Amino acid sequence: MDPTLTDRDDVAPKVASRSAGLLGIGGTLTCTVAMTLPAIGVGAAGGMAAMSGANAPTQGGFLGFLLEYGPLILLVSVALVTLGFALRRPRAAVPALAAGAVLYWGMYAQPSYVVMYVSLALGFAAWAAIYRWTRSGQQSTGESPAGELN
Repeated sequence: MDPTLTDRDDVAPKVASRSAGLLGIGGTLTCTVAMTLPAIGVGAAGGMAAMSGANAPTQGGFLGFLLEYGPLILLVSVALVTLGFALRRPRAAVPALAAGAVLYWGMYAQPSYVVMYVSLALGFAAWAAIYRWTRSGQQSTGESPAGELN
């Protein structure tokens, strides 16, 4: 058997997993920054309008774009992060999706800043725990990246 093919087979899922995860985290952090900027007084009316769906003056420029399309960006980002975890360990997809749902709910489905910040902390902490789980399980239990025992 050609060792080059084996090397490529091992690298491709890792590259896909990392790429999906990094793109997803990037989008999620972008939405997070756009929604937390009102805490320091930047785009306060637009941020609250995006959270509650209320009619308020719209922001212009890049912040306005993020506030308008933030929910869609976050949904795609959560899907990418979930895919990134699932490529490493399929059983990680459900908790990753649940953490993403907490992030989405906290940012866009309720109007309280305090609840939003708590849900952001919980969602990102859950993703960090899942990341550690998907990495440590391979080394300590002898699992392959797809989650099967060797």
